[in-house]
Amino acid sequence: MSIYRRFAIVVSVFTIFSGCGGEGSGNNKLSATKNPVEEGQNKLPNVYAGSDRKVQINKSVTIYGKANDPDGVISEYEWTKDGEVLSTTLDVTYIPTELGVDTLTLTVIDDDGASTSDSINLEVVEKINSGNPLPF
Repeated sequence: MSIYRRFAIVVSVFTIFSGCGGEGSGNNKLSATKNPVEEGQNKLPNVYAGSDRKVQINKSVTIYGKANDPDGVISEYEWTKDGEVLSTTLDVTYIPTELGVDTLTLTVIDDDGASTSDSINLEVVEKINSGNPLPF
């Protein structure tokens, strides 16, 4: 098959597929925005409570949250467990008292009143492996 014939086939297939789908507007741009924000509308703050982890029972653990507001500032922080407020700062020091899984939630509120929450699961265990090498 000549190179010109292969080129014609590729162009034909591309033309067929580029016309499929879409909304008929002729605009084939992909959008990464899930929830477009209208001009002047408050954007939600971003919050990260941290990665799930194992913690030892009756041992203090400090969790360092992260938060920002793309169009303002964070005005309030609140860490909760089962509806009980543990801290009103970005970080929380927590002492688990029962084995199992504790879920802590960090909620932030921005200067325009919008709020967002994120949770971290703490697997509370009797003892955390110290990482001793295996005997060989």
